[in-house]
Amino acid sequence: MVQWWSYDKQKDMKAVFLEHQKDYTTYRLIFKQFHRILKLNTLCVMHLGVVKNFDVATRLAPLAETEGFEIVSIIYEDASHLESHGIVDRGATQKHNFYF
Repeated sequence: MVQWWSYDKQKDMKAVFLEHQKDYTTYRLIFKQFHRILKLNTLCVMHLGVVKNFDVATRLAPLAETEGFEIVSIIYEDASHLESHGIVDRGATQKHNFYF
């Protein structure tokens, strides 16, 4: 069954979403499972973001390394110039980063 959430519902649920939590240690569990299921010598690529000078990739790097990952590269893409396609609120992300 498809369930549609209104903007109000999403706003009410915001604190539940991982990206809005203040404590990043939950990502350790995610990295632990990624490390467990990925084949040896393969890449795990994550699409993250930079919001108001808060770089999620650099914040998560130590947690990934703790679970056995080697950080190969973090690549940044300027997102400030991207089209909004009519979306009024694009959020606060000004850069995307890709975590390898």
